[in-house]
Amino acid sequence: MMYGLALDTSNKLQLALLNEDRVVDTIVLKEKINISDVILQYIATLIDRNKITLKDINYITLINGAGYFTGVRIAIVVAKIFRLSLNIPVFTFSTSFIMFKEISDSLLESNFVVSSVDIGKSGCVISVFSKQEQIVSDIYVDEDNLADFFKNHESLSGISLKNLVIIGNKQSLFKEIDYFAEATYCDNLVATSMKILGMEAIKSYNRGDLQPKIEPLYAKEADVIIKQGK
Repeated sequence: MMYGLALDTSNKLQLALLNEDRVVDTIVLKEKINISDVILQYIATLIDRNKITLKDINYITLINGAGYFTGVRIAIVVAKIFRLSLNIPVFTFSTSFIMFKEISDSLLESNFVVSSVDIGKSGCVISVFSKQEQIVSDIYVDEDNLADFFKNHESLSGISLKNLVIIGNKQSLFKEIDYFAEATYCDNLVATSMKILGMEAIKSYNRGDLQPKIEPLYAKEADVIIKQGK
């Protein structure tokens, strides 16, 4: 059996034990806690109750952002420790990419997906995907500038708002702006899927796409993007 350990501490604590692309067991804590105090304890719980040991883990996959920066770094530190001690590969993916992959098969060719991620500020980090590619990658936009960002960004300004599908845990910001009234909202798609995180890791593992560096994802600032007309 090929076991993987999935970590997402970008917004809340999500842990999963994977077997190939199947989720064997999960631990999800919805309440606000100091993740650094409990993450190793819950990983041990996950391992013990499935009657395996850490040496049975073949790879680790995790979310490296966007999200709460301190939370993201906790998963990265844990992954680095396990990689060194167990000599196993680590695969990192962005919050927006994993959420997009969860919905991508159901999209129409005309759809564009807007991922909106909470990072503890007044605005959010957004990414925009078409069915074929990522158009905007992890840009922080203040809530007062969301409409202007879409109006002024050369790759987004021509998109019909009826074709926007908005996902993520900061959808409420868009719902409050009349400009986005015609968009579609997926209220049930607000967090990363441990199954999708595992499936993408297996794809990378099988291709031999090893990642030598494990680093947090830093969002770009929207005003710079707008000024440059990108």
